[in-house]
Amino acid sequence: MQNPVALLPVDNNGVVIKMPAIPFTGAPTVTGKLVLGINTRANNSLGAASVFKTDGAGNIATTYNNVAMDGFFDSGSNALFFDDGSIPQCDPSLAPGFYCPSSLLSLGAINTGRLGSASGLVTFSVANALGLAATGNKAFYNVGGTFGGSFFDFGLPFFFGRNVYTGIDGRTTPGAGTGPFFAY
Repeated sequence: MQNPVALLPVDNNGVVIKMPAIPFTGAPTVTGKLVLGINTRANNSLGAASVFKTDGAGNIATTYNNVAMDGFFDSGSNALFFDDGSIPQCDPSLAPGFYCPSSLLSLGAINTGRLGSASGLVTFSVANALGLAATGNKAFYNVGGTFGGSFFDFGLPFFFGRNVYTGIDGRTTPGAGTGPFFAY
């Protein structure tokens, strides 16, 4: 399916999702911005963001716990989804597939773009999903869960406190080259 942004007469090379940072215990609601275009106006400048080229399926390479896998960014996923058998899972009758560690975990993965583009460590946190849910809040930057495969899904929690850029396949972005790519 064609991205409708590519059909616009201007600012048609991608989008930026701008989400604010939120507290450790989350927030009841969060308002972010979807900005059209990348590096075409002052409000969509790449600045110091690292550009990670993707393959045709929209994946980068992610190494987590010394295991290489495909990684992708998905603002439609409600958690960071990745498999780690060392992190306790929540009671399946209460929060199936989510992680419930006894204390906050500070973790990291190495993201590497395709075609020799950027590479770098990204850090993230995983807290007890049931404890977070008990706050009554709905948006969290530190909720994680299992994926059931060899992928790392950087879901919406990854976006909080960051500007995440999505370059459209075949469109040129000044300073970043031709998409597809993600940048943050």
